[in-house]
Amino acid sequence: MPWSPNGADISDKKKAQMLLTFLNTYKDDLVGGTNKKFVTDLLKFIVSSLVTTKEPRYISVEANKKIGAKSLKQKEVYKKDPEKVLRIEHTIPAKEVVNYVLKDVLGNSSKMNESLLKSFFEKISGFALITREEDKKLSARKLGAKLPSDTSIDDILKDASLHSCRYKSAEIDMINLHE
Repeated sequence: MPWSPNGADISDKKKAQMLLTFLNTYKDDLVGGTNKKFVTDLLKFIVSSLVTTKEPRYISVEANKKIGAKSLKQKEVYKKDPEKVLRIEHTIPAKEVVNYVLKDVLGNSSKMNESLLKSFFEKISGFALITREEDKKLSARKLGAKLPSDTSIDDILKDASLHSCRYKSAEIDMINLHE
């Protein structure tokens, strides 16, 4: 699913409220109702939009050479990249976040609260700028929409440096813009 700026201007608290409302409204469908596929696809779209940020968490060394984007805002990326050589992508694939929400949040009433979901968005949100070639490298290693098998979302929630785990596994050098 392509990156969307829709959620970048929404506070993490508001994101938590929106997700909690959605999960409470469609819980029955998400756990096996007749509309499960439709509602799950809708959840993927919502999560994909909500885990965006205004500025990238990471930029690959190669992408940085192309546009020098250390302090780049998301809306400026394509102005500096007219040939579209860069890809904007979630550091943690939206599919992985959705699976986590369905398995670990929806099924655990203690995690179904605004405060924990706000913290979740603070820790899990982010995007990276990589080149087309690096995007192909991720896909070739089956990391385009998945985390490495030795890393989970719970690991990333405990250690923010693991946001770059897919790139490290694909041998893509990244610059952490949050250090």
